[in-house]
Amino acid sequence: MNRILYLILLAVLAFASVLTGQPLLWALVLLMAVLPVVSLLLVRWGRDRTAFVWKGPSSVSKRKDFTVSLEMSREGFVPAGRTIAQITARNRMTNEKTQFRADLEREHSWTMSSDYCGCLEFSVEKAAVYDWFGVFSVLLKTDARKLVSVMPDTFPLEASRLVSFAETEDPQEYSPYKKGQDRSETFQVRDYTAGDQIRQIHWKLSSKLGKLIVRDASLPVDHSLLVYWDRPRAETSPACADVLCESVTSMMQALTDAGNDYHAAWNAGILDVREVFSADQLPEVVSAMMKADCGEDDAGGSELLLKEGNLSGRGLVLYFCRELPEDLDELRRQCSIIVFLCGADTQAESAGCVCLTPENYQEEMQQALYR
Repeated sequence: MNRILYLILLAVLAFASVLTGQPLLWALVLLMAVLPVVSLLLVRWGRDRTAFVWKGPSSVSKRKDFTVSLEMSREGFVPAGRTIAQITARNRMTNEKTQFRADLEREHSWTMSSDYCGCLEFSVEKAAVYDWFGVFSVLLKTDARKLVSVMPDTFPLEASRLVSFAETEDPQEYSPYKKGQDRSETFQVRDYTAGDQIRQIHWKLSSKLGKLIVRDASLPVDHSLLVYWDRPRAETSPACADVLCESVTSMMQALTDAGNDYHAAWNAGILDVREVFSADQLPEVVSAMMKADCGEDDAGGSELLLKEGNLSGRGLVLYFCRELPEDLDELRRQCSIIVFLCGADTQAESAGCVCLTPENYQEEMQQALYR
């Protein structure tokens, strides 16, 4: 029942009761006044027994339909009427927002798709439950959230020349995940298996254990290559955000396919740096990149990189951004850097940056690796 309609009806009945003096009308007025209040008290009692739960996929493809649902669970019997919620879907990459109102008694699932990659954050901004008569409402807790990663498409890149340029002369680290050919360091010791070379046998340990033990050599790794995505702190073009995400992901895919270890980093209030050493890690790292939420008051991407990026140990930095870095000159003094910027920018072109657009980014990325 609409609140205004309820008040009008209550006023009419009260006026009629005064005019006629009928006890039945007075009883009806009293009943209409008391029941919604009692119902409201019961709803207030039960609101802490109500919770929201989002359900849906954790990752989806671009331009593919997917369904998310918001389920309302109540602990025990809760005397309540309709529940109305204000739903917001925000893309963390572009800060685009879509809002809609839903009656959860009738509608609790939505099918949608996204033309752009990114991280869609579904949240309940506001929810209210009404009493049985629809007159009064009580606000509910709305901390339930759902993140859906819309994964980028990738395109082929040849990065072998780039990797050789980024290598340092004397790597000081060894991979904890892969064996190699450097016998000066041991990757692991294990039981002998058919096909192992005699020179791998650890004779001293074998004599102690009474069985053949072999020693695998280590693989020197060079983490001087850094792929860095300067995430924007304010709303940006969805098309440009999509271009940068696909370009970063394709570069990482090319490096991983070539068997190279490297670091991937992005700004999210702090400098988030991840070591990438296998293809199995890529979905997790890319998803974390897209989920990063940059506030307008956070430090800029170039500022964080200069402060926390250990640039003196980098052979090459691949810097992906929306705007020309303010500290580009200082970055170039500290390391070799290639800047990939989304957008036609005359100033960026004159500064030697690679300018990407939604129309040419795949070709420009490939050409940049051979310049």
